[in-house]
Amino acid sequence: MMALTPGAADPEDKTIEIVGAGPAGLVCAIVLAKANRRVVVREWHEDVGHRFHDDFQGLENWTAAGNVLGELAEAGVAADFDHLGVTEGVVFDSRATAHRVHGSKPLFYLLRCGNAAGTLDRALLDQARTAGVEVRFNDRVKRTAGNMILAGGPRRADIIAVGYVFDTTMADGTWLAFGAEIAPKGYAYLLVRQGRGTVASCMFSGFRDQAKYLAATVAYFERHAGLQMQRPRGFGGFGNVRLPRTAMQGRNPVIGEHAGLAGSTTWSESWDQTTRTTPWARPTGCHCLSACCCRSPDFAIATLCRIEVAATTTAFVSGASTARMK
Repeated sequence: MMALTPGAADPEDKTIEIVGAGPAGLVCAIVLAKANRRVVVREWHEDVGHRFHDDFQGLENWTAAGNVLGELAEAGVAADFDHLGVTEGVVFDSRATAHRVHGSKPLFYLLRCGNAAGTLDRALLDQARTAGVEVRFNDRVKRTAGNMILAGGPRRADIIAVGYVFDTTMADGTWLAFGAEIAPKGYAYLLVRQGRGTVASCMFSGFRDQAKYLAATVAYFERHAGLQMQRPRGFGGFGNVRLPRTAMQGRNPVIGEHAGLAGSTTWSESWDQTTRTTPWARPTGCHCLSACCCRSPDFAIATLCRIEVAATTTAFVSGASTARMK
């Protein structure tokens, strides 16, 4: 992936508006601003990170030969958020058999999402403003315009995640588990770092019984990983998982989860598809990435150890296809 080459700003160019101040929208804004485009990000919430709760997420690093932080650096985005490269973990198969996995390079980078200092969202906001991006909060877009990129997050719930952020005296570690009793057609995970942790069940079906599956997930990790929670704070969220046929919505390019791109394509592919169809967003002779997606660390570990992958992939595709047909 290449960074945009700054060019002379055209006084006739219109301002590019980006709808949504999530990671995808902010990375897109940073890259465009550094290429001398006038960029305004419009976010209808009052701050960044509204979908997250200072919980742990993973910036996946296993699907390409290079390093995801290097990919960001090439695009002009600094990794100045709190992060840790994770090279090992434990995966439990559907029979609760533990398998230790290890990578020669980080499987993923552990980070936090939300609006607190040190989170990915806060760092990207600071970088965007430093690059000259105007970010407008409490600004809800009711009608799309010509020079507008849509990065408003997931449009529907193909998958939901419920869990807890908590304090703990546990040792640091990463655990992933498969099983219909804890996460139908999905997976559950436990991430612990320096006295803080996140535990969650990510399910593709059984949404009405989410409380039951979360309770089962907590009990599972208590039994198999020694989970200890103090001051648990509940959270929930949803995402859409689909293979987009186009990166356009009408005449507007869509990026990140708004396009259903979380986990289904690389950042550079999503931006490349957008710029091929949107000349006003593409500086001459350049191409780059846009969307910054926090793809789950658990799938990285599962893929590397090749455990339950076939069954999970079948459920993954089946769950997404079923959601599309509804």
